Amino acid sequence: VDPKTEAFITEVMAQMTQAQKLTILHGNGGTSPYIGDVDGIPSLCIPSMGLEDGPDGVGDGMGGVTQMPTAVAAASTFDTALEQQYGATVGAEFAGKGVQVSLGPTLNIVRDPRWGRAWETFSEDPYLSGQMADADIRGIQSQGVMAQAKHAAVYNQETHRNGDSDNSIVDNKTMQEIYLPGFQSAVEDGATASIMCGYSVVNGDPACQNNYLLNVALYQQAGFGGFVGSDWGGAHTTVQSANAGMTMEMPNGYFYADFLAQAVAPGTVSQATLDPLVRRVLTPQIAFGLFDKPKTGSPTATVSTAAHVATSRQVAEEGTVLLKNNGLLPLSGKAITSIAVLGVDGGAAVETSGGGSGNATSTGTVWPLTGIQNRAGAGVNVQYEAAQDDAGISRAVTLARNSTIAVIFANLPEGEGSDITSIDLPGNQNQLISAVAAVNPNTIVVLHTASAVTMPWLNSVAAVFEGWYSGQEVGTAIAALIELLDALGKFN
Repeated sequence: VDPKTEAFITEVMAQMTQAQKLTILHGNGGTSPYIGDVDGIPSLCIPSMGLEDGPDGVGDGMGGVTQMPTAVAAASTFDTALEQQYGATVGAEFAGKGVQVSLGPTLNIVRDPRWGRAWETFSEDPYLSGQMADADIRGIQSQGVMAQAKHAAVYNQETHRNGDSDNSIVDNKTMQEIYLPGFQSAVEDGATASIMCGYSVVNGDPACQNNYLLNVALYQQAGFGGFVGSDWGGAHTTVQSANAGMTMEMPNGYFYADFLAQAVAPGTVSQATLDPLVRRVLTPQIAFGLFDKPKTGSPTATVSTAAHVATSRQVAEEGTVLLKNNGLLPLSGKAITSIAVLGVDGGAAVETSGGGSGNATSTGTVWPLTGIQNRAGAGVNVQYEAAQDDAGISRAVTLARNSTIAVIFANLPEGEGSDITSIDLPGNQNQLISAVAAVNPNTIVVLHTASAVTMPWLNSVAAVFEGWYSGQEVGTAIAALIELLDALGKFN
């Protein structure tokens, strides 16, 4: 912090009462207009703050926004320049909605493919996760919106989260090599304004009162100068949390309002502990100009633009991974008269995002069926079969037998709050793929999953794409990839 800013913070704090200091250390418990709101202090020009979920666009059901591909798809581009563009896109939409703090990016390590939030984080690789998070944060914050990198740390499961049964025993070496590098990079290279402490319990201490995770790893080792906010309901104590460095309780002040006042009065939480917490909130507020810039944007504004949609499409195209190709692709230049689009995921039910608070609402999803129809044009007969119960598979097999190409879209849904129990494709999807591949050697499988899945049919199909959860431009992106792997002409 430069001396001028430091002096200004000192002057502001000298005028703050104890009650005012506590006011900016917790949410006000409301959910309107944002999922998190922190009251300001108008008499001292201290601004209020609105916090809204990410990381893959403006979440929590707000309309008029662009549904971006999920973080796991973005990470698969290995393109930090594109990721910074991604961050700037979502940052602009947060700003347009009047948000001061974007709750993202998520950069927890995927240690088990069954984790229910694998879709919203980058990868199992600490270095890649850190590089992508840094770029994303730079993009978000370039739009005047604070990023809140989450969730520090060792957060890899949903089913037993936020309780002692989620106690992870991790030695310091593993912590420093696997779980912390991404967060420390987000501080040192991404200059994130804030960090969220998570629902995990690490070596017996909940993350939001874990001295090693917060004070040691972030504030001491990484030199973090911003604030640590709790995940919603992630705080469990007053004294331990304050002493460990948790700065802001969300969504309300159960531990950081009256209880914190009661702890400060006798010195159980010292003034020397409290004042740095306040300073950590004021510092990024000043850095982002919140003291002197009028609030702009509105929760009801439509913030999606054609340029934002184009970025969503580019990330979906670059993030999709070709896992197998026996020579069928690209389709351009081949004599193709008909295409069978198969599977529930090929139509309106396409899996474009994971479930949970971070799921951005689409302004208009292009189904895979629609994308292929648009790309193929009038000269190619494109037909669709959802293939739900045994009769549906039979119809799909008949359609595939009579088509030049069969494209099967398969998914494995997942979301916040619970882990999946199997990495097999659910329902009859494996049966569908095997049955179609048996009658059409030109079968292409497109997976919409968040992590690894079993592929018992792999040797029977011609090509496989991992499309992840590709956001609202899913159909346009996959149609372009099927045709233009060699960047040449048309289907026929």
